[in-house]
Amino acid sequence: MPKERPDLLTTAAGVPIPWVAMAKTRSFTGCLKTQQCWICGEKLGIHLAFVTPIAAAFSLLDTHPPAHTRCAELMQEQQQDNTLLWVCRAPASSLTRFEDGITNTFQVLMPTPMHCPIWRRLGGQLIERAESIQLLQEAYNTAAPNCQSPDELLELQNALMHAIDHFTPDVQTPAHH
Repeated sequence: MPKERPDLLTTAAGVPIPWVAMAKTRSFTGCLKTQQCWICGEKLGIHLAFVTPIAAAFSLLDTHPPAHTRCAELMQEQQQDNTLLWVCRAPASSLTRFEDGITNTFQVLMPTPMHCPIWRRLGGQLIERAESIQLLQEAYNTAAPNCQSPDELLELQNALMHAIDHFTPDVQTPAHH
């Protein structure tokens, strides 16, 4: 079980340094295979957390292994972009991953979240429903011109509707958390 707030080394500016970044022998792939949190290095339990870019609401894929919820919350507070904090209940060994076979990188198919992902912007401020929908729409507008066929565009539109229906907050979130 991880500590309430992981005890991580920090940079001179106070930014936490993840466990995986502190040795050449550690990697995201290794964390996934050994079922360790990439942030604190402790074993994962049944609750897995992902800090993902907004596009993950469309694809349900992430390029980081899972973390403990509190560890992921800490890292989400440090992100440079708008992100989702995605928590699910599943053993890490059950995650479906796709490795490219060349660079030892992977994508993880994230299980259904236990509750709506927490949307935050740089600095940790929560993002409310209206803005989360706007951000999904902007991601859609960026991806749509790359669609190669009407079927692909329809698939992207369906992914947008699914993301809005299932992954945006139902109610206004309070200004402070």
